[in-house]
Amino acid sequence: MIHIKNLSFSYVSDNPILENVSFDIEKGEFVAILGPNGSGKTTLIKLLLGVIKPNTGTIEVCSDKTSKTGYIPQKQELDRFFPGTVREILEAKSKDYLKTCEYLSITDRLDTRFSMLSGGLQQRVMMAFSLLDNPDLLILDEPTVGVDIRSMQEFYALLVKLKIEKKITIVLVTHDVGVISRYVSKVICIKGSMTCVGTPEETPRLLANLYGEHFDIHLHDQFEPNQEHKHQKRH
Repeated sequence: MIHIKNLSFSYVSDNPILENVSFDIEKGEFVAILGPNGSGKTTLIKLLLGVIKPNTGTIEVCSDKTSKTGYIPQKQELDRFFPGTVREILEAKSKDYLKTCEYLSITDRLDTRFSMLSGGLQQRVMMAFSLLDNPDLLILDEPTVGVDIRSMQEFYALLVKLKIEKKITIVLVTHDVGVISRYVSKVICIKGSMTCVGTPEETPRLLANLYGEHFDIHLHDQFEPNQEHKHQKRH
């Protein structure tokens, strides 16, 4: 589905953002991309979407030429004051949107203004907008920033559902290190010229390669109805 080999990119010739990055993402995988601020995650997304081209190396995304890519941006990139309703937003993409709304449980919000929705519901609407294209690959850029823990876990569970039922390959850029381990099948950590690939269980080791030994992983227990949120900290 995605094949990257010795990819390098810089906006300024003497300041590479990504350097000799290589990894593969196979069809049907649910992959998390992690990295510190400034590590090149946003640049990598632009490369995956074809917005920019690598300076050197190769990148193949949906090379069969028939697969489609969907994209859900960061919450802060959305226009919070957009005056349209959910129905108007989705109708702008396709008239056949009701089944998708039912699948995502947002039918009762069709006549609500987008700007009046919670962060979690706004992301579901953006997901519905992307799903109307019937994508084979879905790329998400930190979709749960500013979303409460219940909505965050519901959103991740929905991504797993899409992977299993719709056979969609999921690529998730996130900082939610303590949450992704129960959902994803592969973790890719990037920081400039460093790329580490492994299983969710290997995340602490992968991050140690990027951050050094001094870092914290914050773990969130599974949220249960009528149960207070628990917080653990592992060093």
